[in-house]
Amino acid sequence: MTDARGENRAGTILGVVVAVATAVGVRYAVQQWRSGPPAVSASALERPWVEQTLGPTLHFSAPWRLDPRNDPVPPNVAARLKTYLTLGHEGDGLDLGAVYLSVKDGDGSIEGAADGTLSKVQTVEGTRRAKGDKHATTFLGKSAFDLEAHVERDDGSALDIRGVVFGDGPELWELLLVFRAGDANGARVWEKYRASAHF
Repeated sequence: MTDARGENRAGTILGVVVAVATAVGVRYAVQQWRSGPPAVSASALERPWVEQTLGPTLHFSAPWRLDPRNDPVPPNVAARLKTYLTLGHEGDGLDLGAVYLSVKDGDGSIEGAADGTLSKVQTVEGTRRAKGDKHATTFLGKSAFDLEAHVERDDGSALDIRGVVFGDGPELWELLLVFRAGDANGARVWEKYRASAHF
């Protein structure tokens, strides 16, 4: 059994780690899209999607194979992690990400991870304004939060972010997508990406 302080510590760890991974994903997209986010290509929906795995049990599909990303976390947080994996790929006007982590002791707070994700979006360099929301749900039989955020950039461009954070006990997963604000193809890719996940 984990005491309340242990739960809070684990929840903080999850929040920090997932927030860092989210910020890295947004930065990847912003760095690639110097002249503003491009339209999402219909080919991202039409091409055969690649089945892949994240962690020991989660399977999902994406328009391409996602590559490992180096998302540094503070040493005191890294010391509490048993496993930490982040994947991502940018292309066709999309930046997809996936995160898996487990903590060494205690149960994680899914809500803390969701809140960390939304708060970190606002700190990405060049962000003029960001607003987001989370909605409690269940996903693949686990406690979850669906995430939505809208980011207005200093250069006048805007991004939409969609995500789902889910897990139980010491384990957590996140799927994430960044695309040009209001792009219908981007929204369709997110629906397909989210629906592809299974254990």
